[in-house]
Amino acid sequence: NKNTTWAPQFEVREIDDSYQIFAELPGMSKKQIDIEISDNLITISGEKDKSDDNKSNGYNFSKLSYGKFSRSFRLSEDILPDKISAKMKDGILAIFVPRMEPVKPESKKIAIK
Repeated sequence: NKNTTWAPQFEVREIDDSYQIFAELPGMSKKQIDIEISDNLITISGEKDKSDDNKSNGYNFSKLSYGKFSRSFRLSEDILPDKISAKMKDGILAIFVPRMEPVKPESKKIAIK
């Protein structure tokens, strides 16, 4: 069934200077995955097709997950959208979302006239 959905496992870590988002996407290539950001909402989506090999071998039982998925995460407003990077290795998608350094209040000496 082409319309089935599945829910890959995600992990979000908040580090001082960034967010790190990891997803387990076994059997998927980076071409099958989309990452979008809009208004501090990052959305990871994709589709894992069922391979035709399974049909031709006559299997009628499968615990493997196929179909579409989409997952969104709300991030704080101090992210740097232009600096977001992503990489995929061994079925793990890693997304790095840098954050702005907190602005430290400037102290200024006032001269007494």
